[in-house]
Amino acid sequence: MQYRAVVVFGEARILSDPEEARTALYGLLAKYFPKMNPGVEYQPIQDDELQHTSVYSVEITSWSGKENSTEIADQIDSWESLSDDILNGGFS
Repeated sequence: MQYRAVVVFGEARILSDPEEARTALYGLLAKYFPKMNPGVEYQPIQDDELQHTSVYSVEITSWSGKENSTEIADQIDSWESLSDDILNGGFS
């Protein structure tokens, strides 16, 4: 099994300012779907939708992570190994 894991610790708060929440949501969309644009590939965030959405921010105070070594990881032929992109920190 190959893995990489991170656990964060901190203080979470709800973003109560609508524009702060909207900015955070667009930031997530840009991070995970960088080639998509609001109003083109998806509908822009609407005010009424935002009123029914809770957006949280986490102030990270500490974190811990670990991964195993690909040299010692057991690999079975029926499962593909993790891509080089993922192994080199390409996932988020």
